[in-house]
Amino acid sequence: MKWHKLRFIAYDTICTISAPEDANPHIDEILEAGRDIALQIQSTLNMFDAQSELSLLCKNYSIGKTYRVSPMLLDFLKWNKVFYEATDGLFDPTVGPLIKLWDFLADEPVIPSDEQIREKLSVVGFSHVNVTGQFVSFDREGIVIDPGASGKGYALKLVAEYLRENGVSTALLDFGGNIYVIGGKNKERAPWKIALVDPDNVEDYKGTVFLRDAGIATSSWYEHSFSKDGRIFHHLIDPRTGYPKPLNLKSVSVISTDGAFTDFLSTSIFILGEEKGIMLIEDMRKRYDKKIDCIIVREDGSVRCTGEGIFCSHR
Repeated sequence: MKWHKLRFIAYDTICTISAPEDANPHIDEILEAGRDIALQIQSTLNMFDAQSELSLLCKNYSIGKTYRVSPMLLDFLKWNKVFYEATDGLFDPTVGPLIKLWDFLADEPVIPSDEQIREKLSVVGFSHVNVTGQFVSFDREGIVIDPGASGKGYALKLVAEYLRENGVSTALLDFGGNIYVIGGKNKERAPWKIALVDPDNVEDYKGTVFLRDAGIATSSWYEHSFSKDGRIFHHLIDPRTGYPKPLNLKSVSVISTDGAFTDFLSTSIFILGEEKGIMLIEDMRKRYDKKIDCIIVREDGSVRCTGEGIFCSHR
């Protein structure tokens, strides 16, 4: 099969949407529309764009006042609330002030003081964001919502849904390493083989996973981190402490038929830890009737999988 590939920049990374040229007579227009959806999600949710809808909401709200937001932002916030409540607050998108304080993307990151972290922790808590009906309100000043833990997965979900609705039965979406596949890689629907990065050596891979009509997202320390005095500081912040989560787990990869769930859950499980994370997956399977599995790389390098035949070790 000859493939048509559309590449673009979004979420500070390279994104691609690929599909067979014979998938649809209008495949060029369909992929371009899919790209436009991804860019619309970025322009709506980007916390680093002062003019995004999310940034303007967080910057200009008044305590107790209700705001009608776009259907996209409303849906995104409702799903964040679902995972905030399901993890007893350990998945918390209001860590935005802490992410900005740590500034992991700086040329020379600096470890914040305990006092600075305590100050930012005072405005962390999605419980201060009220999503009711079509409206959003806040009950504390200074709340900043960070979509970084779920924005790409949410985009994958919406773009994949659009492609399916327009008759595309085979496609590969790669948004900076967050991946979703529609169908198989050929007319025989053979599963896609996706390499899983080795968190101890990011130039190598730990093994491969097999995907068909599903996506995968990985949360790990190596994505945004720095070292100081022999200690690794990474971007996965524990909202209880304001510090990076200790590396009891080195990486968490989640596979699901729902692209958004891959992103939400990989972060959630990394913060929750192995046993509570597995319990969360079991709960979400029952509540939403979705296929969900995970691959956990532990501190000692051993691997735990929740599904049969989804992972093949490189070693």
